[in-house]
Amino acid sequence: MLPEQAFCCTLISANPTADGWSEETVQQFVDVVTNATVLLTVIDIQNGLVAVETVHGTPINEFLSQSGIYQMKNPVPIATDIPAAAVPEVGMSCNALVTNVQSPSNFHVQLMQSQYELQSALESVNKRQMRAKKIEVGHCYLAVDSTNMSFYRVCVVAAMATLAEQYEVYFIDNGSYGPVESHSLMEMSPALTKIPSLALCCSLDLVMPLDKEWSEQCLEFLSRLLLGNTVTITIKEKPASQDEPVLVDMAVALPGSGPQDVLQLLVSNCFAQVATPSVLAYKPASPPSDGMVTVIHINEEGVVCCQANESAETLCSLMDLLQTVAKKGKHPPKLVPGQPCAAIFSVDNLWYRARVISMTTTTAYVNFVDYGNNEDVLLQNIYTIKSQDGDIIDKPIHCLNVQLQGLESCDWSEELLAYMDSLILDRSCQLHVKEVNAEGIVKGTISTGDYPNVAEKMMQYINSTPPALLDSSDTPSNSVQNHVTSSPLIQSLPHNFLDHMTSSPYLPDHVAASSAHFSDHMIPKLPIPSLPNPTTINDSHDDEVD
Repeated sequence: MLPEQAFCCTLISANPTADGWSEETVQQFVDVVTNATVLLTVIDIQNGLVAVETVHGTPINEFLSQSGIYQMKNPVPIATDIPAAAVPEVGMSCNALVTNVQSPSNFHVQLMQSQYELQSALESVNKRQMRAKKIEVGHCYLAVDSTNMSFYRVCVVAAMATLAEQYEVYFIDNGSYGPVESHSLMEMSPALTKIPSLALCCSLDLVMPLDKEWSEQCLEFLSRLLLGNTVTITIKEKPASQDEPVLVDMAVALPGSGPQDVLQLLVSNCFAQVATPSVLAYKPASPPSDGMVTVIHINEEGVVCCQANESAETLCSLMDLLQTVAKKGKHPPKLVPGQPCAAIFSVDNLWYRARVISMTTTTAYVNFVDYGNNEDVLLQNIYTIKSQDGDIIDKPIHCLNVQLQGLESCDWSEELLAYMDSLILDRSCQLHVKEVNAEGIVKGTISTGDYPNVAEKMMQYINSTPPALLDSSDTPSNSVQNHVTSSPLIQSLPHNFLDHMTSSPYLPDHVAASSAHFSDHMIPKLPIPSLPNPTTINDSHDDEVD
């Protein structure tokens, strides 16, 4: 004779309103669960009644949450006096025990190195510890397992409506929920409340469900794969708040095959997909309304990098903001090519807006977008710009990249670059825009007070055979310099901005000190990154800059 196959169940977290279950809610529930395959966790059995809990991310759970008869649980439901679990530094790998699995984007682990202090404290608990005389929601207690006399730290979430003398609790060091009987709750000593939680809420990095929600098959596979097993996690990104999970990579040892990447196992078994990281983008630079620019850099391909004179005040305000915001980035970020960031420049140890070009395990090669030059920067000297940093990401780039018409096919030697430096570097010029290509490169001409067309002057120099040495009457006021990394790059500022700039940290000391002696043609200048030297990294930038 076959045993009965039907069980009478009750959902322990589903509670009706004061008026009871409405006919509409009951009918909706029937429509959702009838003939449906659902994943449930058995919590308790009393007198043939099976107390069950739904698994987050399943259709039944979605219905209960939307209908208002079930409250989705957060990783830490109620603020307690117990400190949160300590998060290792980004890049660190740790052995951990998986204690609770809700989904690939919400599971809990205990770091092996953090277990010993709590274990020692719990082992010393008196087995005749005083029972809790008054049980209150939101308070922390010790729960005793009578089968093996083990103690667990718990936080009471609610009195269970369907089971008398029982409470639903959050297991502080496991990250899971469950029922306990009232007589199993004991007072917790102050010493135990000072030990941080062991439950570290995590999410696999770059993981996404195949559909909008995680399938029941995925959750069952992940639970069997991880729950109660020791894994290796690598911290990828710390959360912005304690309510968010830590992003990790995870490997689990499988019999006969060694460590396997959990994300790849989910993908290969068609339970998940790899997410493409979203990359913010700077707004492109626009030519100035009056055409007046200052040339700040000329790169190895002869592209002239310049800034609009009219944007000087905006740029200085942006620099002030960067120095404050970027100090929050105290760990190596997760980067992808093209990603906006802030980076410390090695010459002045100030933060500048940048864009990632490439990465190694310890450095990122970046382009300083407002100045045009590139540099290798240590990862700890990089701040990842986030969507909430709107005042930084939304400001257009201040550097215009200009390709002078007539010089597109030049072979740019050091001598030729140095000569162009002597004509226009650090000078206020008139930009005449012809077109802007898809890459944002401006094609046009530049004129100065000395030369109506700098490109034509350059062609005269190129076509001289042999190249004639320039005499004093044909040489601009600043002499020809070698195109090397020691060349100072400066930003010209308008006269009416002088009062603000004399107290700015971006002014050279000698300029600020002599501001009272400025003549009409002298303009305060802002130091900016010098030319790139990607093979040299200054280890002295490790300290955070105020």
